[in-house]
Amino acid sequence: LPWLISVLAVGVCPTDSAHAGERVFVLRDHLNQEWTEELVSYRFEADEGACHEDSFVLSGPRGAVPAQLSDVEYWPGTPCVRSARVWFVADLGPLAADRYTLRYRGVPGQPTDRETDLRVRLADESVELSTTKFGARVPLGVRVYDTPVDADRVPGPVQSLRHTDGTWFGGSRFYGDRRIARYEADLTAQGPVFAEVRIRYWYDDDTSMSIWVN
Repeated sequence: LPWLISVLAVGVCPTDSAHAGERVFVLRDHLNQEWTEELVSYRFEADEGACHEDSFVLSGPRGAVPAQLSDVEYWPGTPCVRSARVWFVADLGPLAADRYTLRYRGVPGQPTDRETDLRVRLADESVELSTTKFGARVPLGVRVYDTPVDADRVPGPVQSLRHTDGTWFGGSRFYGDRRIARYEADLTAQGPVFAEVRIRYWYDDDTSMSIWVN
């Protein structure tokens, strides 16, 4: 629900003042409401050879902003971005119009400090995705069963959750009659804005199911 409200209330508007090697857009509030720590994304396109995937820097009204790309489409045969979605976390005052500038180059460059509250901690067969407010422990790696096993014997997509005080609780599990032959869990994004694990389960009839945890 908060995400849906954000879409309706906050406009992301590109401007006509962007130069080569940058994109400028403005966040606007339309409901006279304060917004804090809102996850925002903006899709952009870059000319051929203009945007190396390791060169982008985002700045806002208060300086450098941690940012992350997803849904990247590359120019053929190159590490340069043709189109992508840039993600960041923003605050916005009532009826404010905050300007953001995404700058990039055709060669890799040292990005600005992208330190955030997000933490990704790897273990042998799991990964912890956490902030100071919440956390989750998720399976990681590949497991092949010599003989397919009952669903409730396979790690669920969320092994446990964490309160702000550090207490771990809960989790998830599978159930049902179908047996599982193997699973594979990959860390597909690890910050600085969001982390994501893709978990794919294969059943004994060769069908599969994919789950994303982020």
